[in-house]
Amino acid sequence: MQGGTGTPFDDSPSDTKDSSITKIVIHYSGDIRSLEVTYSGLNGRVINRGSQTETRAEFTLNAGEYITKIEGYATDKWIIRLTFITNQRTHGPFGGSEGKPFMWEGAGGTPLHPACPMRLLAFAGTISGQAILAIPPLSIVSRGPSESFTSFTFHIMNPTITLFVGEDRVQFYIHKDTLCQLPFFEAALSGGFKEASEQVVSLPEDNPSHVSAMIEFLYTGNYTYAYNPESVNPSNGCIVPASDTVECMFHIGVYVVASKYDCQGLVQIATLHFDYVESELDGIDALGVWKIAYTVDMRFSARTTGPRTAGGLAVWVTTMFKEHREEMEQAFVEFPMLASDLLCTVAGNDV
Repeated sequence: MQGGTGTPFDDSPSDTKDSSITKIVIHYSGDIRSLEVTYSGLNGRVINRGSQTETRAEFTLNAGEYITKIEGYATDKWIIRLTFITNQRTHGPFGGSEGKPFMWEGAGGTPLHPACPMRLLAFAGTISGQAILAIPPLSIVSRGPSESFTSFTFHIMNPTITLFVGEDRVQFYIHKDTLCQLPFFEAALSGGFKEASEQVVSLPEDNPSHVSAMIEFLYTGNYTYAYNPESVNPSNGCIVPASDTVECMFHIGVYVVASKYDCQGLVQIATLHFDYVESELDGIDALGVWKIAYTVDMRFSARTTGPRTAGGLAVWVTTMFKEHREEMEQAFVEFPMLASDLLCTVAGNDV
């Protein structure tokens, strides 16, 4: 990563097979002063690098949770800010906001279940008596209990969970370790709950198509737009794409499911899909899908290219007020945040 020169340190375990990070305590005061890391190996060894301050934060990793990415800011000398991203959630940011951004990321896999996971096993870097100077993390491929199988093989040997989704109880089967990357299902399938003993989860209020997209994302890191059944051509039975408005509604639905089950990667992907399709809509259709999006707190975001840049939006808003003034005024009354976001974007400010 970034930083100045100082005394080097390397906390790499001698045996990577059974060692992992279980807890991190960060001390900071404008910059990162120390990292106190608890490792599972060597009877839960705790290693502190740096000096302690009154301002501190800590987080504990769940069983099966590991760090896959670190983001931060640094000056030419000091580490200023750190954010730790795991295969389950984000911890931080911790520290200040000055300096230039940097990032370390383990290689390979999908966002929530890497087929060959690269995880942070230890920290190495340089340090002064006062603060952390540089932290190039050591990334080592995790090993399974047997060298005879790959990590992906162990994944497909994992038991499956049955999901019953919607009023019609549509069935889906998904590997337990994949599903339990999401906190809701980890909690439901552990402890003394009925779901844990039966290995079955019912989601009667959810749309099967939207849950299907979430499952696809958990396995692949993306999802495919499911064509609306009404888009089947009755003359030849071929499936043709539904209208852009219907597709926008689908992505809004995926966004709702992703938000409900705290699948943040899918929240971002659904928003990107929605933005792309919505930018192809004109006039009153675009206003209609924005109104629906804002009912579920899916807010408009500025684009740097295409018709929804600040200049393009200014033209669009002017045209809409000329042709659909009543509808625009009513939308702004119903959704004042939509009006605010549009105004900020047209003015060239971040939403």
